[in-house]
Amino acid sequence: MNNYIQAQITNMITLTRTFDQACDLAAMQDDGMKSREETKMLKKLHAASEKFRKELESIK
Repeated sequence: MNNYIQAQITNMITLTRTFDQACDLAAMQDDGMKSREETKMLKKLHAASEKFRKELESIK
C-alpha cells in the first residue's frame, strides 16, 4: 500500500480516538456530569466512530 495513504489512515484512526475523548470531556464541561441525554448521544457517537475505525483498520 502507498505509504502516504497508510499514514493518512493511521492519522484518521488516531483522530477518531481523540474525537471520542473530546466528546466525553465536552459533555462534562458545563456542569461536571453527563446527563442522560448526553450519555445517549455519546453512545451513538462512540458507536459511529468505532464503526468507522474498524472500517479503516480493515483497509490497513
